[in-house]
Amino acid sequence: MVLSNWQSGLGSRSLHWLLLVGVWCVLSINAIGDVLAQAQSRPNGKPVTVAVLKHLEEYYTDPIDSLFVSELQTLIGSEFDLEVIDYRTGWERAEVDEAIEEIYADPDVDVLLVLGFAANQQAMKRTSYAKPTFLPFVIENRDFSASPATGVGHQNLNYLTYSTQLLDSIDILKEVVDFNTIAILSDETVINALPAEFREQMSDSYSGVQIEIVPHDGSETPLINLIPGTAEAAIIGLLPRMADDDMQALIDGLIERKIPSFSYLGRGLVNRGILATAMNDSVYVLAARRNALNIQAVLLGEQANEQPVMVDSKPKIQINQKTAEQIGIAINFKTLINADVIGFGEGLDADEFSLNELVAEALKNNLSIKSQTLGRQIQDSEEGIAVSALRPQIAVDADYLKRKEDSLLVSQGFATADSSDISVSATQVLFSESRLANSRIQKHLSNAADAELRQVTLDVVRETTLAMASVLQAEAEAAINQENLEFSESNLELAIDRVGLGATSAADQYRWEAQVANARSSVFGAYSRVLIAQQNLNRVLNRDVHLPIQVNAVDMDQITLFTVDEIFEIMDNADTFEHLYTMGLEQTYEASPELIRLQSLVDAKERELKSLKRQRWVPEVGLSGQLTDNIDNATLQGGSGQDWQVLLNARIPIFQGGALKHKQTKASLERDQLHTQNELTRKVLAQELRQSMNNLLTALFNLDFTQKAATASSKSLSLVTESYNQGAVSIVELLDSQNASIAANLGAVQANIAYMRAAVEMQRIMGDYDFLLSTSERDTLRARYFQEFERYKSMSRNERQKQRIR
Repeated sequence: MVLSNWQSGLGSRSLHWLLLVGVWCVLSINAIGDVLAQAQSRPNGKPVTVAVLKHLEEYYTDPIDSLFVSELQTLIGSEFDLEVIDYRTGWERAEVDEAIEEIYADPDVDVLLVLGFAANQQAMKRTSYAKPTFLPFVIENRDFSASPATGVGHQNLNYLTYSTQLLDSIDILKEVVDFNTIAILSDETVINALPAEFREQMSDSYSGVQIEIVPHDGSETPLINLIPGTAEAAIIGLLPRMADDDMQALIDGLIERKIPSFSYLGRGLVNRGILATAMNDSVYVLAARRNALNIQAVLLGEQANEQPVMVDSKPKIQINQKTAEQIGIAINFKTLINADVIGFGEGLDADEFSLNELVAEALKNNLSIKSQTLGRQIQDSEEGIAVSALRPQIAVDADYLKRKEDSLLVSQGFATADSSDISVSATQVLFSESRLANSRIQKHLSNAADAELRQVTLDVVRETTLAMASVLQAEAEAAINQENLEFSESNLELAIDRVGLGATSAADQYRWEAQVANARSSVFGAYSRVLIAQQNLNRVLNRDVHLPIQVNAVDMDQITLFTVDEIFEIMDNADTFEHLYTMGLEQTYEASPELIRLQSLVDAKERELKSLKRQRWVPEVGLSGQLTDNIDNATLQGGSGQDWQVLLNARIPIFQGGALKHKQTKASLERDQLHTQNELTRKVLAQELRQSMNNLLTALFNLDFTQKAATASSKSLSLVTESYNQGAVSIVELLDSQNASIAANLGAVQANIAYMRAAVEMQRIMGDYDFLLSTSERDTLRARYFQEFERYKSMSRNERQKQRIR
C-alpha cells in the first residue's frame, strides 16, 4: 500500500527514470569494484627510481634523511613502484658535480634528491639540470632570481628554502642573551658554496653584530681553539663532517669558556648542552612533506621549477636552562615564558641520591637529629652527676690568717701574726634514699631520651622519604605538563596551517592558542613545584636549599616488606585485614618510641614518688673525716700542728613546713598524667595505624585503576588525534580527550606516590621501616608473616573469633 501511494505520487515516467538511475549505479559500483580489484592485483603503478645523494661520513643527518625518504614512500609509494638508490660523494664541488653527472647518465634514474647539506649549496650553482632535481636544504637564498613562490627558472630544478634563515636566527637569539660579536661555526664547503653576496654580508656585520666566520675543514683540530677571544657568542651552523665526540667536546668547551652558544639545526644540540636555538624542529617535517609533494607533482607531469619553494619555518626559541646556569647567564623571564625550556630546574651537576642514600644523608646531617643527639648527651651528663653523688668526695683546703702584731695573743706568744692551715677532708654517703632515687630516676630519663632520639630519627626518615616522594611527584607532573605543552603546540601549528589553506576557521587556531597559553602556565607552575620540593628536600638534608639535587626512581616493591601482589594475597578480605591490623598493633605497642618514652617517664616518676614516701622514716647516713695541719703553730711551740676528726652523721627530715606532702601530691598527679598520656597515645596510634592501612589498601586499588585509565585515555587520545588530523572530529572532542588524558596520567602518578606515602606512614607508626632492613632481616620477617597467615587461614571461623577476642 505504501509502495502504491509512492508510485502514484511520483508518476510512472519519474519511476522509469529512477529505475534507470538505479541500474546505472549498480553497474558503476561493479565497475569501480573491478577497477579496484585490478589495481590491487597489480604490484604498483609506473616504476620510478629516485637517486638520493649524500656525502661520505656525514654526521647528524640520518634521522632527517630517513624522514625525507619516509615521506616520499608514504606519499607516492601507492601510486608508483618506488625504488630509492643511495649515492655518496665527497665534499668538493667538483666531486658533487661528478656524482650528479653520473646519476644523470643512469637511464634508470628518474629523479635526483640531494640530501647532503653542502651538496645542496653546491648544486645550486649549476647552470643546467638534466633530470628533475630537488634540493631541500638551500639556505640564505635571498638574492636568486626567483619568484616568492616558485623556483629560480632553471628547468628540472626545485629547491626548498626557509622563511627563517641563519641571520634571522641572530636577531631572534639576541632575545636570549645580548651580544655584539658572534662566531659562526660552519663547514668550509658549506660556506664556500653560499651565495657570494651572503658571504660578503657575513664577513662584515649584521644588525650591528660583528660576525666572525670560523670554518671547519673536516679535520680533528679542536674547533673550540679557533674561536677568537673577542667572540661574545657562537652559533653552530652546518658541521656535517664533525664526529660525535668532537661535537660534544666543542659543546663542553663552549660551556667551560662560558660562551653563550646557539644551534642552527634545532633542539638536538640544545639537549646536549648548547644554550639555545631559534629553529622549530617541526620545520623538517614540513620540508619533508613539501619535498614529497613537489616530487609527486613532477611525476604526475608538472614542471619542477613551477613547484613551491618556500617552507614557512616559524621560529621557536628553545633554551637549555641548565647550560644557562653553568655559564652564568640570567635569561629574561619574558623570554623564558615564551620559550621551550629544556632542563628547567635540573640545576648544575646535581647530586644524585637513591632512597637509602637520602636517608643516610639525613641521619648524618639533619639538624633535628643533631639537636636531639646533643640533648641525649646532656642527659648522659645528668646521669653521671647523679651517680657521682654516691661516690666519695675528697677536698683539700688551704687557709692563711694574718693577725694584728700587738694583739694580746701575738704579744704573749699564744699565736703567730701569720697562720697557715692545710686540711684534707673526705666524705662518703653510706646511705641516701634521695641520692639513690635520683640515680635511678636519671637512668629512666636516659631511657626516655633514647626513645625520644629514636622518635626524632624515625620522624626524620619519614620526612625525608615524603620529601623525596614530593620531588618524584612534582617531576612526573612536570613531565606530563611538558608533554601536553608540546602536543598543544604541534596542534597549534597544524591549525595555523589549516587556516592558511582555508581548511578550517580561525576559531580552531584561537582555541589552540588558548590551550598553549594554559599549558605553558601549567608547565611553569609544575617546574616551580619541582624547585620547591627540591628545596624542601635540601632543608631536610641540611643542605643549602638552592643546591641542585636529583633523586632516583623508587622501586615500589622495595618500599614495603611485600610486593603489591603479595599484599593482596595476604590481606585478601576484611577478616585477614583485621588480623594484619592486630599484628601490626602489637608491633606498634612494642616498638613505638612514643610509648617507650612515656613508660620511662612513668617509671622515673614512680621512683620519685617512692623516694618521697620514704623520706619520713629512712635516714640519710654519711661519714666524713678531716686532717688539718697548722704550720705556724707547729713552728711557734715546737710541737705538731696536725689535727684530725671523724664524723658519723644520720639525718631524718621530720618536718619541712608541709613541702614534703606537696611534693608527694605533685609527683602522684604527674604520674597519673603520664598514665593518661600513655593511654591517649595508644588510642591515637591505633587509629593512625588503621587509617594508614586503609590508605594503603585504597592506594593499592588505585594503582591498578589509574594505570588502566591512563592507558585507555592515551589510546583514546591517539585515535581522536588521528581523526582530528583527518578532519573527522572537532577540536572540542580533541581537547576533551587531551584533558582526559592529562587527568588520567596525573592520577596514575598521584596513585603511585599515594601508595608510597601510605606505606611510609604505616611503617612510621609501627616503629620501623621495611626498606631499611637488610636482606636477611627482610627474609626472616617475610617468612614469619607468611607462616602466621598460613596458620591463621587454616583456623576455623570460631577459632579466629576467639583469637580476636583474646
